[in-house]
Amino acid sequence: MKKRILSLLLALSLLVGLLPTAALAAESEEEARQFALYMSELGLVDESGQLIQDNTFTVEDGTKL
Repeated sequence: MKKRILSLLLALSLLVGLLPTAALAAESEEEARQFALYMSELGLVDESGQLIQDNTFTVEDGTKL
């Protein structure tokens, strides 16, 4: 009986732990638009919003990523 109660409490605590993440993941249309503009300014997406696959990035010391 103790194991069943303990497993139920553990399962409930895991479920409660998932609740805030779903609420924080939601974003408004304006935030999504700003993020798309930011990605475009960085050169990571093209005009249609598609990810550019052939990007080569260089950091300040000359290392290519």
